[in-house]
Amino acid sequence: MIIHQRLKYLKNRGLSNDIINSYEIGYAPKGNKLEKFLISKGVSHEIMTLAGMTIKDENKKDNFYDRFRNRIIFPIRDIRNRVVGFGGRVINSEDQPKYLNSPETPVFHKGGLLYNFSKIRPNIKNNDNLIVVEGYMDVVSLASKGLHNAVAPLGTALTETQLNLLWKETDSPIICFDGDKAGKQASFRASEIALKLLKPNKTLRFINLPDNLDPDDYIKNNGLENFNKYIKNASPLTVIIWDSCLQESNIETPEGKAGFETLLRRKLNLISDKSIKKHYGLLFKEMLDKFFYSKKFDKKISKFNYNERISRKFNNPLKIKNSILGSGGQLPSDLEALVISGILIFPRLIKKHFEILESFQIENLRLRDIRDNLLVFIKKDYSELNIDLIKEFVQKNYQTFFEKDLRFANIFWQKKEGINFDQISEVWLEILKDDQHIKSLIKDIETSKDEIKNEEDERRFIDLIKNKDKAIKLITEKYG
Repeated sequence: MIIHQRLKYLKNRGLSNDIINSYEIGYAPKGNKLEKFLISKGVSHEIMTLAGMTIKDENKKDNFYDRFRNRIIFPIRDIRNRVVGFGGRVINSEDQPKYLNSPETPVFHKGGLLYNFSKIRPNIKNNDNLIVVEGYMDVVSLASKGLHNAVAPLGTALTETQLNLLWKETDSPIICFDGDKAGKQASFRASEIALKLLKPNKTLRFINLPDNLDPDDYIKNNGLENFNKYIKNASPLTVIIWDSCLQESNIETPEGKAGFETLLRRKLNLISDKSIKKHYGLLFKEMLDKFFYSKKFDKKISKFNYNERISRKFNNPLKIKNSILGSGGQLPSDLEALVISGILIFPRLIKKHFEILESFQIENLRLRDIRDNLLVFIKKDYSELNIDLIKEFVQKNYQTFFEKDLRFANIFWQKKEGINFDQISEVWLEILKDDQHIKSLIKDIETSKDEIKNEEDERRFIDLIKNKDKAIKLITEKYG
């Protein structure tokens, strides 16, 4: 009867018999039935306790009781698929703790194991969206809804060992803890652990669920399709770091802003990889400039009661139609993408304008890396610049990025393939000139904003913005 009731509990959670059997889910009844069973099989109390199955009663001599009682039981397997321990989940919400694991034993080390990892490991490399959830029930519930790519740490805290285990199989696992305060704090802790261990091409992504929901509840309320949108749009590690610092700061005061920057620097200093640390520093600087600048501008506008439409226009960067940059960062000018894509399609531009390209100021980190890597490759033997070798280098290293993330630029330059190279060169130089013009206008605005002391200064500031917006409109019409 009791077993039937517990089976009903699992069915009410949406688990089918196939899922229950596949995940070998069981039930530990009340009392000491396991201890009595093991005694009948000749297992000593010493072995039972060493294995974490029973606990010695300190108040009664030679008295032992079952560790798991009245709990749903989940076998926990190691990376070689051997059962090394168990996890028990309460049935009644008033019982605590919610999850109970085997203790540390010669074969069970909680910080080095992930529930369900051995089961899905053979297929991880074919799935970029490996999801880390809080508990065993979350893993099994997601599987019951068709998502068989979830694992769980044994407790909400993700350890360094577990993260390295994940990174051996996939580059960018997704953290999806519950949407309550504890879940958010666990996500922040995971982000700090990740910073210490970051390596090139290894990172974390995060899903921030709303309304205190866990993944299972969210899917029940909103459907699998909407949850898949969260997976597709999972936030990068940089966003979680930024948000965690922002939550601890009061940015309405100069002291609070300074404190916010200090917190970001502390996070930055956790990164041991020098190259990654450099790029994070550049990105945080860019984010800080945009964040504080836009807030300061908005306040000044409201003080003098100028039209909000101008403020909104100022905060919109140049956006050429269909432009998408894969790094996730908005280009101050998408013209940078046209400049770089031009040399990828027409490598002769590099030889003709080598010094111009070398001195070109590129704000977007990914595009700058492409330019720098190309120049390093070419400088190995500039005197014998081989166009075919450059084409081979580009195709090998950047073809996917170019076709997927610079589609608008690809289309733009394909339309120019019918004209001669001198005309191509003129178009390329004109794009570069327009890009530098926009950047110069933006620099003038940034210089002017700190000199606003009265309404006359404000009007000059607004005029600069209008000039920039006019230039952007003309350039957008030219290339869009």
